[in-house]
Amino acid sequence: MIRKGIPFLVVFLILTTLGFSQAHAEGSRSEKEGVVLVLSGGGTRGFAHVGVIQILEKEGIPLTGIVGTSMGSLIGGLAACGYSGEELEDIIREIDLRELLNDRSETAGQGGIAPEEKSLMRLEFDRSWRITGPLGGLEGRNLMERLYMLTRRASVYSFSDLPIPFAAVATDIETGEAVVLTSGDLVSAMRASISIPALFEPWEIRGRLLVDGGLVANVPVSQAKELFPGHPVIVVDVTSHGKTREQIRTVLDVIDQMITVMTDQNVEEALKEADVVIKPEVGTEAMLSTRGWDEIIARGRYAAQASRSAIRAVMPKAAEPIEKEKAKSLPVITDVRITGLEGYERERLLEICREWKQKPMNVAEVDRVCRNLRKRENIKFVECFLEDPNAEETAINLVVRKKPSREISVSGYASNLDPYRRLYVDLANRDVFTQGDFLNAGIGVGDEWEAYAEYLGRLKKEKQRTGLFLYGSSEKRETASSGIFDWEQYRAAFGEHFYWGPYGIYVGYMVQEVDYRGSHNNHGPLVSMKWNNMDDPIDPTRGLELSGAGWYTDDTLLGRVEVAGVEPLNDTWKFFIKGGAIFGDNSEPWTAAYLGARNELYSRADHPLKGENALWAGIGFRRLFKESWWGRMHMDIFATGGRIYRDGWDDEDDVWEAGLGFTLPGRFLNGRIFVVYDDESEWSFGYSLGQPRHHRVVPSP
Repeated sequence: MIRKGIPFLVVFLILTTLGFSQAHAEGSRSEKEGVVLVLSGGGTRGFAHVGVIQILEKEGIPLTGIVGTSMGSLIGGLAACGYSGEELEDIIREIDLRELLNDRSETAGQGGIAPEEKSLMRLEFDRSWRITGPLGGLEGRNLMERLYMLTRRASVYSFSDLPIPFAAVATDIETGEAVVLTSGDLVSAMRASISIPALFEPWEIRGRLLVDGGLVANVPVSQAKELFPGHPVIVVDVTSHGKTREQIRTVLDVIDQMITVMTDQNVEEALKEADVVIKPEVGTEAMLSTRGWDEIIARGRYAAQASRSAIRAVMPKAAEPIEKEKAKSLPVITDVRITGLEGYERERLLEICREWKQKPMNVAEVDRVCRNLRKRENIKFVECFLEDPNAEETAINLVVRKKPSREISVSGYASNLDPYRRLYVDLANRDVFTQGDFLNAGIGVGDEWEAYAEYLGRLKKEKQRTGLFLYGSSEKRETASSGIFDWEQYRAAFGEHFYWGPYGIYVGYMVQEVDYRGSHNNHGPLVSMKWNNMDDPIDPTRGLELSGAGWYTDDTLLGRVEVAGVEPLNDTWKFFIKGGAIFGDNSEPWTAAYLGARNELYSRADHPLKGENALWAGIGFRRLFKESWWGRMHMDIFATGGRIYRDGWDDEDDVWEAGLGFTLPGRFLNGRIFVVYDDESEWSFGYSLGQPRHHRVVPSP
């Protein structure tokens, strides 16, 4: 009798347990009732996600979670941090995505290859001279810094702790697997998810090299269902419709079409699993549009409004707003683990972080330390994550990725009006004698030659470096009225570089030897400075730059001061100014002031005016004709006036020019075509490609 009752008892207990579990699950679900939003990749077509989010908010549709791929991970990650749809639209309106995708850093000029120059070719090497890259065209450094600023609203290390739980999807380029990122560094997860092959460098997270999630899961429905089981899945699909042969005109079009072809089948299969599919009419937009974002957002709103009834139909009957969980207390840090740094740099960072141990995590302090590390020119990225983000006590990991040990780049400058035509080859060495130092060298060949080598020691107190500078060149000046002068010069300087954000100062001592009808020696103290808040080093839209250098030698002050500024007038026009002064000594050709030799006046570039001192100033207006990811095409209307002083500040000659110029796409050609009319009633027709290398003559701050 007892034996016969045992099976019945076991079955009863199992059924009771299952019933209780189901009731508990249903009870938990009712507390967090809502939909899961899946946001696809699609470049700037993904701005339509913002319009969809705005309508969901307006309709009071609660979100249980967000899963995003590529641009969907950027929009989704910010929404998960607590930004409303209106705030997201404001963010998009304010950004200059071209500038954010430019890899200029605050420490430009502290070491490495000059960022304001566009390389014709660049190769990266490790310490054994094995080629390691580049693996993509863009690093996205400035984009990440902006994302760090935005995501400070919700600093967490488990994405389930965000105001809306979130996951980003990337692709492991080695295995081809979809990688779902749910913890760690939120910005790093976004950066991995948007790593469009060839356009962006792949992104490494915990040993896995990741690229755009769209390659294997551009619409990550199955991943969303696994993360948030039992909830309706709403998909916003902004995948490209595909391009015709006539529409494929640029490299970006090829990349976009390639992704569309590769993902078309998995997108169609994924959409079948969704409860509701919202498909804004943006499929024919360019993958990286530079304009028309308001219209893209509006199309997202239109598509979401048209799907309101379908969304309501899949919402559970007893749907209630999601109850926000109480914020968890921050864990106690038991250990600090640092990867990617060695020697002095590692010990110094450990000393800074030692105060974190056995204390609750100080998010603001961790953010400050990581931000300072990322500002260093030799650092590519710093990732911070907790060993166990859900534990009360855990270790914190700082993973530092440094820039390549060596880089070789090729660039150049050419103009039919300027004799300063050269092809440049530069070598940048990092961590040469100690962690954090630089040894850079380069040569320029053309009608004349130049060569330089510069060693910069490691940073001292984050603001100072010791530097040794060597420079040699052959120079030729065919002046307008004084004849032809040519000489060779060799310079050596030793001093200290100081940095404060956009400010830089160099203080040192320089020795020079000149070969001109015999040997001549000069030496004396040298000071140079620079302040630059331009928003783009190649094609700025606003900002001001001040620079200057002064060398006191043989009881004479030789120097140069320059100013340049840009201010937008509206979306199409902007106003710019330039000007400066040259302080020379007309007794020797290599110490004289040459007005026009550095393009102060284009009409005098080939035959500059020679004197003791010089002044110049110019104004202009620039009209934007076309904008693309290769740069902007402009028309310039400009006028410049100058004055050369033959002896001291007496015996002056005035010159002027006015002209019209067309700027070629800066990120591709960085060139100009122009016509100039001058005070001698002569017309000059010219072109230029690339950047002249004037900044190498003395140590740059």
